[in-house]
Amino acid sequence: MRRFTIAIGIVGSISLFSCSKDDNILVEEPDYTTLTYVVEDNFNLSHLFFALGRTGLDEELVKPGPYTLLASSNTGFQNAGLGSQTSLFSLPVSVLTQRVQYHILPEKISFTDLPLEANQELMTVTGKPIFVSKVAQDQDTLTLINGTELSMTDFEASNGYLQVINGFLQPFVYENVVDNIINLPELTMFYRAIQKAGLEEQIRNAQGQTIYAPSNTAFVSAGYADLRAIDATDPATLRQLVLRHIVGERLFMQDYILKAEVSANNYPQIMLDESTVTINMSRRAGGFRPINSITLRGPRNTANISVGTRDLITNNGIINIINGVVQ
Repeated sequence: MRRFTIAIGIVGSISLFSCSKDDNILVEEPDYTTLTYVVEDNFNLSHLFFALGRTGLDEELVKPGPYTLLASSNTGFQNAGLGSQTSLFSLPVSVLTQRVQYHILPEKISFTDLPLEANQELMTVTGKPIFVSKVAQDQDTLTLINGTELSMTDFEASNGYLQVINGFLQPFVYENVVDNIINLPELTMFYRAIQKAGLEEQIRNAQGQTIYAPSNTAFVSAGYADLRAIDATDPATLRQLVLRHIVGERLFMQDYILKAEVSANNYPQIMLDESTVTINMSRRAGGFRPINSITLRGPRNTANISVGTRDLITNNGIINIINGVVQ
């Protein structure tokens, strides 16, 4: 009986000691000022918070960092065709992860302090850069990231900065514009023209260029019935044709805000063949008058050429697919 009583006493003592020890354990409160919690606390960033949770990147952005997060607003997701959490859920996790990671910079960068320059390269955690352009007018400053407008600058969290943008950026797949052109079925005739003109190596090696690439339909409308017609054309003629569609610098559509006067609706763009192509801009009212769309017209074109797919980004340039051949 005594042994039993002692045993109970010992167990009871252990139990009491254990309870006392548990009561003294301090549970560390999370830091509610990190980027993840800042995103969670902003209703206009609810789609981004959903994306962070689905990809597990919410756990990354509570770490010390520091980071800079390009925070896509709900409007930004809508502009990218992903205006609901259902549409975000339909994306494979691996694809969504890569896309969100393209919005994270592995350092704390004040966009307010960036210089007034076009297409400044800043590296993301993916190892791929974003391109930031800034322009000032009177007391106002416009900042564009890959041609997407920055709407709020330098919101400070404990582990970095949050920069709100009105888009959801797409990381580039191809390092080189030529490889991207090769993999676009609607540009087979333009690629053949590049080859026959002997310009493939030059375009591959160029850093920072904008290509207005006529679609196959555009070539047919211009009198090139098929690839055999391209092959039968004098290489010197094709060289002039291709160079007439290339600008020697990286220009997202919105970057023409940096070049044209606020009151202007067109801009004379010098191409690599030294011809001048008129860039016509449809612009919104107010402020810097952001651009809705552009068209092109060469010296011998009788109608404006519209841009279909625009701002396809690669590491060494941008591709825009157009529905006509610049003459």
